[in-house]
Amino acid sequence: MTDHLSGGDAREHEPEPYERALKIAASGASLGILVGVLLVAATALAVTTLRFGFLPGTPAGDTITVRTVDVNSFPATLLIVGTLAGIAGAACAAWLALRPIASPYRRGGLAAVSAFATALVMLLCVPVYGLLGQPGLIGLVVLSALGCMLLARRLRSLAAA
Repeated sequence: MTDHLSGGDAREHEPEPYERALKIAASGASLGILVGVLLVAATALAVTTLRFGFLPGTPAGDTITVRTVDVNSFPATLLIVGTLAGIAGAACAAWLALRPIASPYRRGGLAAVSAFATALVMLLCVPVYGLLGQPGLIGLVVLSALGCMLLARRLRSLAAA
């Protein structure tokens, strides 16, 4: 059967190799970013739980100033380590998700982009917590996990093609 507009075959369009590679790169980098945001949001949730308890009755806007934070406390250490783990986790997840890309240079570059992008996107936790409190952070963790699952499924189908 002939397609009248393009003069070509009307069968299902097979993606070009570069289209497939671009889809893999975008999905893998996005997966890395979502893994990083998931880790950072879970860390922020753990820190707020340690400081205020789980789902306290106080509004989320009640925070303390920077001068009164004890940087040697466990919650502060957890926040620092969790933030760095989120950035490193984003790079590792992107590296693993980009396995179909043979070039380690390209994989590494995209993994680094995912790590740096995570450092920006994780700042979303601040207004989410400020406006919605711990339920907002729980929602961010759940949405990030769902996004990770969808992107992982898409990457599996792209790799199989």
